[in-house]
Amino acid sequence: MILLYGLIVVQAALAVLHLSGYRQAVLRPNLLFFNFFQKFNMSNQYSAVPVKEGGVFKCVMPVRWGDMDAVGHVNNTLYFRYVEEARAQCFDAENVFFTQGRVPLLAHASFDFIKSVVYPATVVVIMTMTRLGRSSMTFDVVIEILDEPGVPYAKGKNVVVATERSSGQSSPWTASELSHLARFFV
Repeated sequence: MILLYGLIVVQAALAVLHLSGYRQAVLRPNLLFFNFFQKFNMSNQYSAVPVKEGGVFKCVMPVRWGDMDAVGHVNNTLYFRYVEEARAQCFDAENVFFTQGRVPLLAHASFDFIKSVVYPATVVVIMTMTRLGRSSMTFDVVIEILDEPGVPYAKGKNVVVATERSSGQSSPWTASELSHLARFFV
């Protein structure tokens, strides 16, 4: 009964947010409550909604206490998860939807860790497209803390390749995908 009540409450919250035009929470329920407070609040300083600036994509998200490890800082594996979320937000914000048989695959991911991120904090993932190939795109990635703009905590690189799901082979970007990407990566 409690589970049913919880589902009803979450569905109602999603409906309210959706009706208010806040589609980000509907698409990313893992950030639902953070997004809700950002939308209806409470502080315009923070935003989980990505910001576009030419060829740069920024995604802001809170560090969770559970992101910490026994050493007392955010575990290095979480940096990759932060960038994974930023990539998903980027493709969603630009409406780059792959057809049913096409999928974007991460071909390369690397990081150099410069400073430790410690809870509580809000990370800013900055993705800059450095190369658009026939079927791939390369991003330089920087992770900063919202309260310390311009101070890199980690720097890395991601390469995403458009592939055919059935064959696993790379496939050229479609005209539709390129037109959506062109709006973002000027």
